[in-house]
Amino acid sequence: MDQTNLNWQWLNEPKDWKNQNDKITIVTEPNTDYWSKTHYGFIRYDAPTYVTKVKGDFVFTCKVNFSSKVLYDQAGIILFEDKENWIKASSEYHDENYSTLGSVVTNLGYSDWGYQRVSSQVKELYYRLKRKGQDFNIEFSYDGKEFHEIRVCHLHKETQETSVGIYACSPQDSSFQAEFSDIKLELIQ
Repeated sequence: MDQTNLNWQWLNEPKDWKNQNDKITIVTEPNTDYWSKTHYGFIRYDAPTYVTKVKGDFVFTCKVNFSSKVLYDQAGIILFEDKENWIKASSEYHDENYSTLGSVVTNLGYSDWGYQRVSSQVKELYYRLKRKGQDFNIEFSYDGKEFHEIRVCHLHKETQETSVGIYACSPQDSSFQAEFSDIKLELIQ
């Protein structure tokens, strides 16, 4: 299924966005993020997020083009079960030399973060999220053909239906534009 056949809904709809020519564009809101408790002590789940509901196992793929330029600006994919159970994967801007390609897994209200460095010159990435039961495989690609694993993880809260989609945020007092395309959702029997 491509994105035109999906029933999309907003979690935290931004003021500035559009969906045209099979591309979704989000302009981030300042001071928005997804994080819960661990290490930093704060709870945030107010990032602009566009999701569709899906039952059972699936593969979700998306190309993300972004123009982040301020510390922690990020754009990527998300799986959202509820405010205490979710997964996100994105490139997060650090400085002009490097960004962090990472994932956050939040189980029962506590987030963790795993990452690797990538060049800040990279402004386009593909992401792929595979679900098999409560286990997930997060991957990225520079060209949409050869994917590399970011992480394998598990969500403890069992659900048959979840929401998967895209997000972009600016945890600092900043804003940038992210464009999402080549969105595909494949159900696995």
